[in-house]
Amino acid sequence: MFNFKYIKEKAYPGSWRRGYEYHQKKQVLEAVIEDNLIKGKVKGRFQDHYTTDLIISDDIIKAQCDCPLEEEWCKHAVAVGIYAIENHIYDEYLKNLVGKEIDTSDETPQ
Repeated sequence: MFNFKYIKEKAYPGSWRRGYEYHQKKQVLEAVIEDNLIKGKVKGRFQDHYTTDLIISDDIIKAQCDCPLEEEWCKHAVAVGIYAIENHIYDEYLKNLVGKEIDTSDETPQ
């Protein structure tokens, strides 16, 4: 199940913290669902934006970002993941593409 705990367990503590800050500061420029991808753009520090894809496969979500950090769940991926959860983009994927609905009303990102 894709939720805040999932992201927090995958990311390094520093990337979780920075990604959460990026989300709070509205650095995620966009995130849309396209087939089994959540395609995101996050405002960059050294370039206009970084492109981050969250690839959905069964119960596994993998992250890919074009930033220079060499970790799967970088701060940009964390920010896009939190954005996708809070804005119900992942829920939309489950409902429309897979026919599932989940209840995330009791979850908080911290």
